Amino acid sequence: MGNYRIDLATRYQNAFGFLAKNFGSKILNVGISNSGIYKNFELYEGEEEEFENISMKAKGIILNFGSLPFTQGKSGLFKGKMAELFNKSEEKTGSFFAPPPMVSFNRSKAIKETYVNGSDAVVVENYGLKPWNIKLSGIIIDMESHHYPKKKVEELNNFFEINDRVEITGNLFSDKGIDSIYFKSISFDMVEGFPDTIKYSLQARSIKPIEFELN
Repeated sequence: MGNYRIDLATRYQNAFGFLAKNFGSKILNVGISNSGIYKNFELYEGEEEEFENISMKAKGIILNFGSLPFTQGKSGLFKGKMAELFNKSEEKTGSFFAPPPMVSFNRSKAIKETYVNGSDAVVVENYGLKPWNIKLSGIIIDMESHHYPKKKVEELNNFFEINDRVEITGNLFSDKGIDSIYFKSISFDMVEGFPDTIKYSLQARSIKPIEFELN
């Protein structure tokens, strides 16, 4: 079965205003060939890396984000953990969003600074660390009929509206000690020239499970 190839580079450039080569999915298994058509991608041979895979769970609903190939059908196309997830029923594993979002993190310390009168000296008191601020930005593409991706937009919006902490797993989060987040905002935008593609952005903040329950 042949791959259904799609121009991801132009979609990312139109959605985010920069060349798609800056995006992290740089491997052949995301459905991009090395034929030379996709000049904005740096491609590497080898097994699919899974560091971008993300799974979110809240109120029994699961959303998975991963570097799944843009191909038709579901059999024998994927490798590794994502293949296992994709071949199971959605009731057990949740919905899939591909390609995975670009994720940015920023964090600061709670610091009190006291300036000494008549001097340039500063007394610094460290009050600990603030939570991580997290931004997830990506695109949703209707790979079936190439119309407005209504179903996926509804899924993501309904998940955002859940008033509960969100359990999150993935290497990008575990290496920072993040296992729970809560959402602060969501946005959707059309991508110029591609009626089958929607740009989304999620703003979130890390939180410890006990803190959310107590408050």
